[in-house]
Parts: sequence; C-alpha cells; structure tokens
Amino acid sequence: MGEQYLEHGWVAVNFKYKNEPTMTMVVLVENAGSAALSLMIARAFLKGYRDLTNLRTERQKKASV
Repeated sequence: MGEQYLEHGWVAVNFKYKNEPTMTMVVLVENAGSAALSLMIARAFLKGYRDLTNLRTERQKKASV
C-alpha cells in the first residue's frame, strides 16, 4: 500500500503546569501510520513550554528583587 493510505497519527492532551491556565493541545500528523510521531511532537512541545514557563518565572523573580 502507498504512503497516502497510512492512517493518521494524532494525540489530544489536556494539561496544566504550575499556576498557568489549563490548556488543550491536539497534534495531527497525516499519513503517519501510528501516533508515535504525534506523541514525540507533543512531548517536545510540552518540554519547551515547561522550560519557557520556568524561565519567565525566574525572570519575574529577579525583576521583583
């Protein structure tokens, strides 16, 4: 079967980190064959979101001192 017939891979995530508002993310990868790639993308996003949130918190603490 051709690549155009592979199933789409997708994942939906509802998450909250520290005091940030609850967010929902949906990752859809067409013709991926499984959700593995979607999960890797979601994981990379969540790690980046965590790092940016922590960096912002650190900067706010330094600015208030």
